[in-house]
Amino acid sequence: MAPFFFAKRGALLTPDGRQKLEAAVQSYYQDRTIRVNSQRIAQQAGLPLDTTIGILYGQNLTSKRTLKQFFAGFDVTLKRNDFQMVRPEREPRFAAAEEDEPLACVGREAVLAQINQQLQTECWLVVLSGSSGSGKTTLAQHLISQSALRDEFPLMITVELSQLWAGFAAIARQVLGEAIAHKTLEADGMSALAAAVVAKLQSQPILLWLQNLSPELAQTEPFTQFWSALLDSEALRSRLLITTTQANFPPSDRLHTLELPGLSLDAIAQLYADWDITLDTEAQRDCLETIHQTYEGHPLALKLVAGEIRSFPYFGNLLAYWQDYGYELEITPTAESGESLARPIQQPIAPWLQTLGERILQRLAVHAPLAADLLQLGATNARPTPAYGWYFLMGEFSAQQQATTLKALEERLLVEPVSTAQGVRYGVHPVLRCIITTLNRR
Repeated sequence: MAPFFFAKRGALLTPDGRQKLEAAVQSYYQDRTIRVNSQRIAQQAGLPLDTTIGILYGQNLTSKRTLKQFFAGFDVTLKRNDFQMVRPEREPRFAAAEEDEPLACVGREAVLAQINQQLQTECWLVVLSGSSGSGKTTLAQHLISQSALRDEFPLMITVELSQLWAGFAAIARQVLGEAIAHKTLEADGMSALAAAVVAKLQSQPILLWLQNLSPELAQTEPFTQFWSALLDSEALRSRLLITTTQANFPPSDRLHTLELPGLSLDAIAQLYADWDITLDTEAQRDCLETIHQTYEGHPLALKLVAGEIRSFPYFGNLLAYWQDYGYELEITPTAESGESLARPIQQPIAPWLQTLGERILQRLAVHAPLAADLLQLGATNARPTPAYGWYFLMGEFSAQQQATTLKALEERLLVEPVSTAQGVRYGVHPVLRCIITTLNRR
């Protein structure tokens, strides 16, 4: 890499020059009845969208010729005192953060400690409830990876219950084994199968995670019989962790229920800073506070918004994003309307979250059409897939295009890298997959 003093200089507007340009833009649009946004300003200036935003907010260096073109597009002349020539700073974007906890656990430290404590006491069932996209699955995955729990419960079993075919038999097959579960069910019926599972959990230290248990399924037989038998047990060597959108279990000293709240503003600010979104000024922090209040700290909603802000054409510029899309918050339902956004919801995806996701996907199709196509194809796979699986979906494009497109989705936080023993895999959040599926049906 060349030394800093060899870096090519570029032009940057001075405060007076930026004020002059902003006044010219405002004057140009003041008699027009259209909403001013970065796209319209870029079209009038005849410049790329990201270049326009970078100039308006002093975000990027450019050439003197480009500044002249921008000024001329709004009938003003660039003068020498309107800009200065500076050398660029060499700071890599999207550098990997060095941290002890994954970003997804930021703001959840107290919740993690509470669940961990309950699982290691005389509490048989820990139920973690929250709306779709609130981070239940991520927290559970982090919990079961901790060495302290693995030492106490050498056998960890996860049963995914979101599929239509999933029922109590799916749990029995995982706990008892396929052959024993089938034999017990055929010989003695479902009640005997539930009793056999309870007996296995009483005799062996197992951490059983029932993932995405629906409130309706939890109230059917033999689940109700299963809960009663477990909670009535005087001794239980195993523990159950249940994630669900709504907790509805019989009260018991052996049961601990925790509703996952929205993230705090401080936690969101930390996440946005880690995602390379600048929050240096009071105006930037005010915008973030409004976004946080509107979505009541909902982790997935705020992550989807952050993915747009940190990527093309904004590259971390919250104020530029706010200028273009802040008006959308005016038509988003809030708690003031009597409907809490962050509370558990009965339908798979809340309407407001569906709308937010659709808007982001529509803008992705405009700014990065190849990435939008790849996301639509990749979302059909319910399981995280190695990079080559994503590349296979773009077989007609070059290897460089394939890698760049997948990287773009990762930078936009639309695909999530998952570390496994076999290497890194990339998946789409289940809620986002559902939003894409719903959008494709229309």
